[in-house]
Amino acid sequence: MKSGEGKLDRLERIIATQSLIVQADLDLNAFMQMVVDTLQELTAAKGVVVELAEGDYMVYRCASSAIAHHVGIRLLRETSLSGLCVRLAQVLRCDDAETDTRVDAAACRKVGVRSMVCTPLFEAGVPVGVLKVMSEQAFGFDDEDVQSLGLMAGALGAALGKQVAFETMTHMAAQVRESEERMRTILEHANDAVISTDNSGHVTQWNRA
Repeated sequence: MKSGEGKLDRLERIIATQSLIVQADLDLNAFMQMVVDTLQELTAAKGVVVELAEGDYMVYRCASSAIAHHVGIRLLRETSLSGLCVRLAQVLRCDDAETDTRVDAAACRKVGVRSMVCTPLFEAGVPVGVLKVMSEQAFGFDDEDVQSLGLMAGALGAALGKQVAFETMTHMAAQVRESEERMRTILEHANDAVISTDNSGHVTQWNRA
């Protein structure tokens, strides 16, 4: 049982982390790395991972240093605790991966995990992934750990949703610019004359031909 002073210290760190994450102006990968590194410190877990839902799979997109080499692992949503977390949109806790039928036991052995807690991440109110903390020991997390992660889930999920949306818009804008550049190159090298006008009939663009 943690002391009152220890609980207050953890709560203060959670609030400070929420504030930092919400105000962060980072690309998606750097943002996720900050999240997992912070949670690693808060929970003293073996590892922390961000998994995002991609079709029928949950994919390790970012992980703390101890399990970083596992980034890219794909877990079937139907047979993993993280997939169930997304489906139910609620915090889930596994005390022993060897006996909990909700988890992918083979994947847990591969990563070296015996217990875990998953918290859903939301984008526009829809669960899109999970934050998962993991321990090498059975019963590695207590109710206070679950409560702490629950407190962070809302802010972290909302911030991640904003980052994902920002990355999507940035990617779409880059695609539009690339398409425009490609079209300009085609027009400049065309043998035929091409002229564009606006609705008033004024010439707005033309090529060398």
